[in-house]
Amino acid sequence: MNKVETKPIFDGTIIRHIKPNRTFSGKQAVDATGRKKHVNDEVVDAMPSGTEGEMEVHLVPLKLLVPVASKLEEGLAALGYEMIDPIAACALNEVEPELADKYPNAVQWKDASGKFCYAIFCRSDWGDGRRVDVYRNVRDWDDNYWFFPCVRTSS
Repeated sequence: MNKVETKPIFDGTIIRHIKPNRTFSGKQAVDATGRKKHVNDEVVDAMPSGTEGEMEVHLVPLKLLVPVASKLEEGLAALGYEMIDPIAACALNEVEPELADKYPNAVQWKDASGKFCYAIFCRSDWGDGRRVDVYRNVRDWDDNYWFFPCVRTSS
């Protein structure tokens, strides 16, 4: 899929168009990003996959939201967004690996037992280079520079 130029919607939000491979398992999607993996295999194996094909993804900055994991969906909904699934987030970072160098981005979801999980795509200055972290979330979001890939809700 071709990249499109950055289009601000409001203070810091950018847009990309992607088409996730919905046949990928969580492991295949994470592997396709080509990033160094820091993952919990159990969480990766249980990553949910959405059903949307081609989509317009908006990267919404955390500074517009409440950085509390349990309030994130509510904050996005108030802005007219919902977070994309982790398979789609992998596709975004597969198609444009340099995106997370400048705009570290993350998605979160709940596992079958109701615990928050996340996938973070970033560039590490510690020698890892481009990396992806997939784990259960044990704390709230604490930095104001993370971006959350979302789609507009139809309301």
